[in-house]
Amino acid sequence: MTAPTLCHVSPKDATDTTVGRVTNLINEAYQWSEAELWIKDKERTNTMEIKSLFENRMIILAYIEDAISGAVKIEEITPEVSGFSMLSAAMENMGRGVGRALVAAAERWARNSGYQKMEIEIVRSDPPNDHKSFLQDWYTRLGYVEQSTYPISLRIPELAPLQRMICVSTLYHKRLQ
Repeated sequence: MTAPTLCHVSPKDATDTTVGRVTNLINEAYQWSEAELWIKDKERTNTMEIKSLFENRMIILAYIEDAISGAVKIEEITPEVSGFSMLSAAMENMGRGVGRALVAAAERWARNSGYQKMEIEIVRSDPPNDHKSFLQDWYTRLGYVEQSTYPISLRIPELAPLQRMICVSTLYHKRLQ
């Protein structure tokens, strides 16, 4: 099995084709894992947001055999805490280590940038669906510890009107140093 090759993007990588592929990859992954949570046609991201993330060097891509196979957004939460989100792998590459490689790359970036903790937020139904339960267990195995859970209406109020069912946001942290 070929290990993913990782690339921290720069503004020059923001071609229409690449931005479109990454936008579709993220939206497909979130549609698969969150479809029942939201009203019809809710997308996780759009090309304008992804292009901005490329321009601000906030995306790490995974490639398998020269094809984009996954993506993750990285960011500063506070001067001590970094975060990652939009972790996505192409459906045809599930189980090939893409997600694990992207999380490791995000943690490496955070460590090298001087952050002490990494944060991930899982938005889920209450109780969680099977996919979100799997993610909670997976992040725990990677060393992430649940910190707090909030109603969507308090944590991400712009999502509240889009709910099909009651959703919550759970924050997880991992010490990096």
